[in-house]
Amino acid sequence: MPSYASIIAAKFAGVKQHVQFLTKGLAGVEAKTGKLLWRYERNAKGSPAVIMTPLVSDGCVYSGAFCAGGALVRPVKKDGTFVAEEVYFNNKLPVGLGGVVKVGEYLYGSSGQSVMCVAFKTGEIKWEERALGPSSWLRRMGACICTRKMATWRCSIRRRKRTREGPLHATESSVQSRAGKSVAVPDDR
Repeated sequence: MPSYASIIAAKFAGVKQHVQFLTKGLAGVEAKTGKLLWRYERNAKGSPAVIMTPLVSDGCVYSGAFCAGGALVRPVKKDGTFVAEEVYFNNKLPVGLGGVVKVGEYLYGSSGQSVMCVAFKTGEIKWEERALGPSSWLRRMGACICTRKMATWRCSIRRRKRTREGPLHATESSVQSRAGKSVAVPDDR
């Protein structure tokens, strides 16, 4: 089973680490020595390939793989040794090829044939909408855009009311072919 995820630099408990999603799960390696500090395997079991680059935020790591699920873990140091504490795991969470983006307290990504918004700290799915399936994600000026192969699902994901709290919502969406029309960037006034 191959691993295609990129390495992410992070710091947990004051120790600089390189975090990678490998064929057998997430791993944190000490940047200075190359020593393996912690592992988390549940989100890779049964997957034909691990592709999603981990998202590091708020002292935690999110990642996932098809046929396994998505998980948030918190690498912590206990009695001089690092362990990966599972915050949540769910096989319905985003595991798409293009990874996830985090806006505020929410995670946006794809899984199977849908895109979704997930509360980052709890793993609660706030909304889910059928779309192109596994997609690459871009966060730009308060909106998210996801693309897949030869089409772009233009999704203006923003708050329904002009507030700074709560999840963003898919307020409009459309699928456009890349072979002709350009895709407009969502207006963020």
